[in-house]
Amino acid sequence: MVDFKYHVVSLVSVFLALAVGIILGAGPLQGSIANTLTGQVDALRESRDSLRTDLSRAQTELDAANRAVVGAGEQLTAGTLTNRTVALVVAPQTPDSAVAGVREQIEFAGGKVTGVVTLTENYSSAASAAYRGVLAGNLNTYVKDVPEGASQEATVAAAVDTLARKGTADPDGKSLKTLLTSQDNRLLEITQEPAQPAQAVIFITEESLYAQPAAEPSAQATPRANITQIYADAFGVWASRGPAVAVGTADVPDSTLDRIRHNGTGSTVDSSGSALANVNAAMATASALTGQQVALGVGTGANEVMGQRVDASARAASGAEAPEAAA
Repeated sequence: MVDFKYHVVSLVSVFLALAVGIILGAGPLQGSIANTLTGQVDALRESRDSLRTDLSRAQTELDAANRAVVGAGEQLTAGTLTNRTVALVVAPQTPDSAVAGVREQIEFAGGKVTGVVTLTENYSSAASAAYRGVLAGNLNTYVKDVPEGASQEATVAAAVDTLARKGTADPDGKSLKTLLTSQDNRLLEITQEPAQPAQAVIFITEESLYAQPAAEPSAQATPRANITQIYADAFGVWASRGPAVAVGTADVPDSTLDRIRHNGTGSTVDSSGSALANVNAAMATASALTGQQVALGVGTGANEVMGQRVDASARAASGAEAPEAAA
């Protein structure tokens, strides 16, 4: 057994060390430690205040730059979409601000948003693939000009396009709304009833400069790459059936817009959520309505930072009929 005196020696050593620490902390080292900590706190406070000032200055400069972009853009887009009609198709989880910004510039240019439909998770989820396959067979009755042998996803995309371009005032459009918004497996949410025909479709993806970070996907979730492929292919269908513009963000992982630009279908606008993107959305729509395909923004694949003024107003097409919606 260990002798008891060793325990006593150990305990005495511990208490001596503790006593020395207390004496030094309350005596010779007290001022030094306090001064060091005070200096560190002051430095951190100054750094925080400096960062706050820099952030405020940067925000002020950004706001000024955005106002300049909007001001310049509005001079270029004013009246270019007068008497033109546009439908918005929105991906799930797209920030409301991104949709509102695009809509504001379309309306400033004289265009009218005839309807807004939002895709649900069922539109691209693997779990709903079988349902979409069955639904595609029923949709063919109301969708014209679907190529023979088209995939189920292409048929569903053509149905969304027909609903957006024909509107629910058309019997086919009304039937498609019923099928696509079935309560059991809803593929669409009707944000604004597409009651009237639309001459152009704008697809706004969920990738935005101000989007919230996505939640960690579950093990059963459809891979993001598969979702973006379905959206990109759907946009390809919409662009093949009439004027179409995709608004999103480039150069981010599994970007829908990157995939669309790679496919080379329709017109595109990057930096969704920014003042530049909103102005470019109106410009790209005017270009699409006049048969031009453009890629606007600052991301990979863009041809111009800001588009050119193109007058696609109905009055500019006097003597020539406006492009018809896809049948």
